[in-house]
Amino acid sequence: MLDGAELLAIAAPAREKARLAPAKMRELIWQLCQIQSLTVSQLAGLLNRHPEGIRNRFLSEMVREGVLLARYPDPTHPEQAYRANPDWEEGQSRIQTPAIDP
Repeated sequence: MLDGAELLAIAAPAREKARLAPAKMRELIWQLCQIQSLTVSQLAGLLNRHPEGIRNRFLSEMVREGVLLARYPDPTHPEQAYRANPDWEEGQSRIQTPAIDP
């Protein structure tokens, strides 16, 4: 686990700019969540953004796509946190269908 200064260094591009390309913000969220599980409030603090904006614009979609994994199935769980999906790869299908034996 990294200390706060190292996490802030990763999040610096978002902290330094009021507007950031959505793709860049997704990349920063991905990088932060690869290091450790983070709550919406922690991400918002690191990225200098409002928690609702982070949740609505990025986290919900990233979880739906399989990029991030939620700690709890209920998205409104008070201790909800997100981590990067170690099995996700760019361009991967959102839904992986299991193989069916003939």
